[in-house]
Amino acid sequence: MTNEDKLGAFLAADQAPASDPAFMMQFDSRLARIRLWSQLRSSAVLAIAIAAIAFGLYRVAGPQALSWVDDLALEMTSTPGLALASVIVVAAMYLTQFLQGRLKL
Repeated sequence: MTNEDKLGAFLAADQAPASDPAFMMQFDSRLARIRLWSQLRSSAVLAIAIAAIAFGLYRVAGPQALSWVDDLALEMTSTPGLALASVIVVAAMYLTQFLQGRLKL
């Protein structure tokens, strides 16, 4: 059978060539691993940058440089309306995702 005959038989076929489910499963899992490692690398770089900035602030100005974190935490806990508003906003975000079918409980 020549190459032209093979091509003619392929073009004359009514059905699409059968797909290999095992190959597709391996391909999808490999693609998911690549995406996972990419996200982990970017998260690690961001975490290292934030840690370096915090360490630099601490070395330069001492504990007073990071005292705003304590003040922020104190404000969040002492203001019940702010905490309640943040809970409502987060619940609304998850509720819309749940109603659209993107979030499974």
